[in-house]
Amino acid sequence: MLLSDGEIRRILPELNFQTDDHHHPFKPDEQIQPASVDLRLDRCFWFPRRSRRKRISFLSPSLSELEMQRLFERRWFRFGERVTLKPGEMMLGRTFEMFTIPNGYAGKLEGRSTFARLGLSIHCTGDFINPGWRGRMPLQLVNHGKVPIVLTPYVDICQLLIFKTTAQSDKPYGSDELSSKYMNEEGEPSRVWMDARLKKLREACGKVNLADHIHREFVRALGKRDVRILDRFTEFLDRQPHGDLTNAREVMERFADEEKDRKAWATRRHALFKWLPFALFSTSLGLLVKPPYTWLYYAIWAATSLLLIPGFYYMFFAEPPGEYFLQKDLEP
Repeated sequence: MLLSDGEIRRILPELNFQTDDHHHPFKPDEQIQPASVDLRLDRCFWFPRRSRRKRISFLSPSLSELEMQRLFERRWFRFGERVTLKPGEMMLGRTFEMFTIPNGYAGKLEGRSTFARLGLSIHCTGDFINPGWRGRMPLQLVNHGKVPIVLTPYVDICQLLIFKTTAQSDKPYGSDELSSKYMNEEGEPSRVWMDARLKKLREACGKVNLADHIHREFVRALGKRDVRILDRFTEFLDRQPHGDLTNAREVMERFADEEKDRKAWATRRHALFKWLPFALFSTSLGLLVKPPYTWLYYAIWAATSLLLIPGFYYMFFAEPPGEYFLQKDLEP
């Protein structure tokens, strides 16, 4: 049974709508509609990062919180700032309001027709809310239209429908037996690595999840560093024998050794392509005044012509070798 506005107002204390900004409190008279509650868009967004990895595997032994940090960048916007969603793009947002779905009720999130007619999808499939859940509802914002859509925090982005269940749940969301991974959530990206069913599937396939203490230690040691380090770390973990993924210090030391070699090669490659073409260019100019021309001369001129393009790129546009995770990062 879908609750009407009167029933919604009756259970408002149990729904416990809250915001973390006293300048923008929940306003029942404005936000409660005939059979729904309007919810606003928060200031926090997660934007997909460009990653070297081409896939997400639910059986990956390195699937963890690192995976989500590697895939999404979190940004905060001020009141009045705008977020542009281009055609075909997706980003993650969340509701500004925190709320509870009491036991004996269930919730459903729906987009507003105003935005749907512009091609904006508010959620993909995660629109159902179990009895007992509390938090900020995540929003999967996708632009299906042909023109960019400009959004701003605090706009009424979606509506919450509340249904009466036939009886109270014996094990509402958040019960110890359920291991509910999204209880009191902040609308962040997927916690797929915590999924109990996927964990059993990985075990059945002979895979093991990266021990929690390892990725916690790595995040602590990494700090706010280049996200490409996370790409390389997850690739490194996927290559390791499963039995070796137990000692955090040893795993990170082996990765740091690999990073040291990678940095040395990247530095040499950058220096080589930055100066070699221009050295060959000066040599080729000198050879012009020394006829007769032999096959060696032509080979040098051909090599110079081919290398000038990467030479200009490395000289004026290419970034120097980025950040790497080294042994010194493991020091307390």
